[in-house]
This record gives sequence, structure tokens and C-alpha cells, in this order.
Amino acid sequence: MRILFILEKRAALGFVRPPRDLVRSTLMKCPACAKDVLEDMRMCGYCGAALSKPTGAPAASAPPPRSEEQELWRGSYCGRAMALSWIGYWLFVAGVAAGFVMLPPDIKENTVARAAAGGLVVLPFLWLLLKLAYRKLTLRYRLTNQRLVVLRGFLHRTQDETELYRVDDVQVQQSIVGRLFNVGDVIVFAPTDKTEPRSCLAGIAAPETVKEQIRECVRKFKDRALRMEQI
Repeated sequence: MRILFILEKRAALGFVRPPRDLVRSTLMKCPACAKDVLEDMRMCGYCGAALSKPTGAPAASAPPPRSEEQELWRGSYCGRAMALSWIGYWLFVAGVAAGFVMLPPDIKENTVARAAAGGLVVLPFLWLLLKLAYRKLTLRYRLTNQRLVVLRGFLHRTQDETELYRVDDVQVQQSIVGRLFNVGDVIVFAPTDKTEPRSCLAGIAAPETVKEQIRECVRKFKDRALRMEQI
């Protein structure tokens, strides 16, 4: 150590160049003359230029942690989506009732005729109820800050997922009756998703609100992904 101290002192005064084999780990290049000098020297012993200690490259900032998946919306099939079917059913019931009233008295008193008229009224009603119950039990929708999930089925269930970064467009489809009752279908397009390029959220309430919520989630997700790429 004493030898190094003497060499550093003499090198600082320009008398001697420090041996490469003794101080190899503590040498640096002079920015002015490109000579080998000790890192602890304040000035070059060859040209007299002031020296500054090299600073390491700043550590790269760590990317922001990936946000946890959070559920933002949950929905299912809305009964009001079948409003047109129910309107048609009640018109049909009114027609059956008007036709039954117009029948001759002897036929109206016939048990078979009454049973037939009752069947024409009850069977479509039961069919509509079963259809409504089936759709409400087998269609579930879930939106998170990362993906859109569509669940289909009751006993045998299928789960289709669409990552938000793949979504390109969101549309709403409503009939006249759907607009009156504020129900409709939300169509999500993801062309780069080979398994599910088109997802349909059928028969949901307030479809415009849901569409805007999906678009906002997609925008935030893509902005966050872009910021992470730029870091």
C-alpha cells in the first residue's frame, strides 16, 4: 500500500507513470490526453488536465407493477330483451280471444273447443317463460380491467375471453322496441383474436353505458401498456 501511495504521489506530479501490473484495477483514461492515470488523482500527471471520477450509468427505472385484475361490471340476460316476443304473444292472445268470441254458441260450449283455446294461450306463455329462464341462467357477462368474459351454459359451461388489448371496435345493436325498453346487444370486435374475433353480449340492459365502459377500459389498458413500453 505504501508503494502505491508513493507511485500515486509521484504520478500526480508527473515524475513517473504507474506500473500497469500494480494498479490495473484503479486506472482510468485522461479525457484530454488519453493517458492511463489513477482514478484517485485530481489532475493528470501528463497534461495537467483536471480529472473527475467516472460515474456509473443511472439504473434503469423499474417498470410499474402490473395492476391486479379488478371486476368492473357484471351482467346477464335482461328479461326486457324479450319485450317484442311478449308483445307478439299478447297480440296473439287477443286474436285467440276475439276468434273464440266469434264462434257459434254451440261450439263455444264444447269442451274440446275450450281446451284448444286454452292450450293456444297457455302453451306459448310457458314456452316464453322457459326461454326467458334458460337465457337468464345460461348467459353471464363479466368485464374486468384486463379482459371481457362471456359465460354460456348451465350444466355444461363455456367461457370465452377477449383480452382488452385486442379489441378494435365496440358496437350496439338495438331494435325499436329495444330502444324503448333500453336493452340491446353489445358487439365487441377483436380481429387479432383467432379463437373469438367477435363477442356478443346479448340482451343486456343499458347497452350504451356498457359499450362506453368497455371502450374506456380498452383505452386505459392500451395507454398503460404504451407507457410501460416507453419505460
